[in-house]
Amino acid sequence: MDILLGTWAAQYIPTLTSEELDQYDIILQEETVNIYNYLTGKQELPDHLLALPLMTRIKKYALKNTIKTPTDYANYKVSANLT
Repeated sequence: MDILLGTWAAQYIPTLTSEELDQYDIILQEETVNIYNYLTGKQELPDHLLALPLMTRIKKYALKNTIKTPTDYANYKVSANLT
């Protein structure tokens, strides 16, 4: 989850509206394993998250994300100037 949400956050958090930041906070209140299962489609989204447009955006990102390993993440950090 750190790799997935970390890369998403690095790219998108600076551009989120106040409302989207509130939605992000709601998402982060969930258990980590549940967020992972929701984003990867292993578990259906509960109604309170299904209603959040931001959750849909993050889920789309997660499903197309090519960062699967710590090495991929390390390379991403360098390319995104996060080190």
